[in-house]
Amino acid sequence: MNQRRLLWYLFPSYLIITIIALIAASIYAYYLLSKNYIEVISKDLESNARIVETQVIEDLLNSDYAVIDSLFNLLGDRTDTRFTMILPSGQVVADSEKDPKLMDSHHDRPEIIEAFKGRIGTSIRYSQTLDTELIYVALPIYSQKSVLCVIRTSVPLFLIEQTLAQFQTR
Repeated sequence: MNQRRLLWYLFPSYLIITIIALIAASIYAYYLLSKNYIEVISKDLESNARIVETQVIEDLLNSDYAVIDSLFNLLGDRTDTRFTMILPSGQVVADSEKDPKLMDSHHDRPEIIEAFKGRIGTSIRYSQTLDTELIYVALPIYSQKSVLCVIRTSVPLFLIEQTLAQFQTR
């Protein structure tokens, strides 16, 4: 009889400890998965920018921004990725989502600042142009050892959040 009472006395505390440990492990796994998934998406965006670089370099050197804008629109539709080209002045000369002539200067965007310093810029922030949160990767394009322009790729963060929400639910 005493053994049975002891079991029921200890069982709730062990159950609570087990539940807390499972919740902590789940939260940690979710954190690692989201961090890893964002890194994978960033690498994918960087790869897309590098591929586009090889396709637009000749048009860029000829300042044929209309051709680049047309290519960006085509690629954006096919890949669900936003492509943007920004000059050192911050002027947007091509964009797959909006008319570049109507867009503000991008000289103050964190990923653009980083790219014009010669490094790959990455940022997760709200886009006023598209009215949604995006993950951005900006790649500097060089001509004779100076940054000629930046190609920026981005995808909406809600796509990443949808995938993570499925994991979280499970």
